[in-house]
Amino acid sequence: MTELKETENAADMAAEAESTGAAGRVVPPEEAADYEEFRRRKRAIELRSKLRGLEPTLLRQDASLAEVRALCERAKRFSAACVCVQPVYAAVCRDFLKDSGVGVSCVVGGNSESLLKTKLCEETACLRAGAAEVEFYPSVSAVVNGNFAYFRREVRKAVRRARGRTVKVALDGGQLPRDKFLRAARIAVDAGARYLSVRAEEEFILLLRQNLENRCEIKARGVETAAAFCNMLALGCARMGSEEAGDILRDMEEESGISL
Repeated sequence: MTELKETENAADMAAEAESTGAAGRVVPPEEAADYEEFRRRKRAIELRSKLRGLEPTLLRQDASLAEVRALCERAKRFSAACVCVQPVYAAVCRDFLKDSGVGVSCVVGGNSESLLKTKLCEETACLRAGAAEVEFYPSVSAVVNGNFAYFRREVRKAVRRARGRTVKVALDGGQLPRDKFLRAARIAVDAGARYLSVRAEEEFILLLRQNLENRCEIKARGVETAAAFCNMLALGCARMGSEEAGDILRDMEEESGISL
C-alpha cells in the first residue's frame, strides 16, 4: 500500500510537471527525478504483475539442491504464485520460501498410472511437507479406455484430500482423442479441479477456452520462451509452467528496462 501511495503521489507530480512544462516552465530537477522514479516503479509493478503467473519449474531427476535453491530465489524476485517441484523437494522449498508469499506446488502421480491409493498417499505426504498446491496426474489409460467413472473418482478423491488447497489436473491433449480430452476436462472441472494443466500449445488452450466457458483456470506447462509466455498470457492462461523461467525473466526485464 505504501508503494502504491508513493506511486500515485509521483504520478500527480508528473502530471503537474508535464502540464506546466508544456506552458514553458522549466521543470525542477527534483520533480524530474520524481517523475522518472514513478515511471520506473510503474514498469516494475506492471512487470511483476505479468510475471505472477509464471511457475518456475524443476522436475528433472538429477536436479541438485543448489538448483532448487536458485529456483526458489528466482521465484521470490518476481513474487511468483508458486514453484513446481517433485515431492521430494516439498519441505526444502517450503523452508527456502518461508515468509516470501511464494507457494510450493508438487506433481502427484507423475507417470499417471500409479494406483489411486498410491497417488493419495503421495499427495498427503506433499501437503504435510508444506505444499500449497498439487498438480495431479490422473490415469490416462482410464480415459483412453473410456473408464470415466474411475477418472472422476480419482479427481474427486484428490480434491477432497487437498482440503481446500489448489488442485491442478494435468491432461495431455496429444495423447487423447479430442472428444475424450474434452470429456475428461469437463469431468475434472465438475469434480472440483481449480486448474486444468495442459501443454503450452495454442490448439489445446483454445479448445478448453471455447468449450469450458471459463469454468476453471488454465495452466500452460512447458513454456520455453518469453514470446511463448506472452502468447499464453494473451490466450487467457492464468499460470505458465516453465523450466526456462530464468531466461524468460531475463528477457522480460531487458524488454521493459527493469531489473526486479
